Amino acid sequence: MLAREIAAATSRSGLSGGLAPLTRRLASWWPGLDRGASTRFGPAPGAGDLVSFRSIGDRQAAWSAARIEAMHLIWGAGFTVPGGERYARKLLGALTLSSKKSVLDLFAGTGGTARALARQHKLRMDAIEPIAELAAEGQSLSAAQGLGKRVAITPIDATHFELTPQRYDAIYSRERLFAEPGKERILDQCTAGLKDKGQLLITDLVATREDEASIDTAALRRDGEEPDFWTVERYRDELEARRFLIFLAQDLTAEYLDQIHSAWARAMECLAQTRPDRTQRDLIIEEGEVWLARWLALEAGKIAFVRIYAQNGGST
Repeated sequence: MLAREIAAATSRSGLSGGLAPLTRRLASWWPGLDRGASTRFGPAPGAGDLVSFRSIGDRQAAWSAARIEAMHLIWGAGFTVPGGERYARKLLGALTLSSKKSVLDLFAGTGGTARALARQHKLRMDAIEPIAELAAEGQSLSAAQGLGKRVAITPIDATHFELTPQRYDAIYSRERLFAEPGKERILDQCTAGLKDKGQLLITDLVATREDEASIDTAALRRDGEEPDFWTVERYRDELEARRFLIFLAQDLTAEYLDQIHSAWARAMECLAQTRPDRTQRDLIIEEGEVWLARWLALEAGKIAFVRIYAQNGGST
């Protein structure tokens, strides 16, 4: 069982004793991490751009400022998923974009991907995020980078939001839909919000078979998430039922594992130059435990990382 594999890895790392240095614990989680990250996709995101912790000990909120900072240390400033700016641009390269296109980042986190696209294509785009703390931090980062109006991140209710009909030329979502139980309604809103021939790009974690019981969803979720893994076939059926034409459905698991590996190597470099307090250390460990579980499930072939690119066929 996945839980036993995690427990074994945690035991090997010395986490339970609390005595081993944090960087040594993290290095023991992924094979070869202590020998440096793979360079297959270039340097780790934001290498050299260290994220400094503030002295914040509040852990009452599921998404405290300290937790967001811990995630930025691991995944890169402004990002809550693996890869950083360079990989974000690679993943979304299938989209045909220009400064004249209207674009929506669906569940934008703290907006790292949206700001990367806005700078690359000179976009003025929308971004929505159901976690209020992430939206607020994302908007603050946009303002600090002079993108407060071009990349405005708006908090929304994931279960009741409605998109303006036929507003967008493109909508994308990065690694969030697997944690949303109401994907059918979300896809309905994407269908309504896209113009005819509008583009939809989704990157997500998916089940590799219909039997989701083989996936330990409790181990794979962050606080507040409700994983509901679809298969690629389910995505295909749901999109085709909404008259989408599917052009790409790619399994990119191997390179995603490489991005996770690279990010944790970078985090270790950051930690070697900082002195996280107990709260900050615990937050890093919690994020590490979730991603260790996801790593093991990806390597075991129970879940996969996929990119789906489709075009709205319109109402006719």
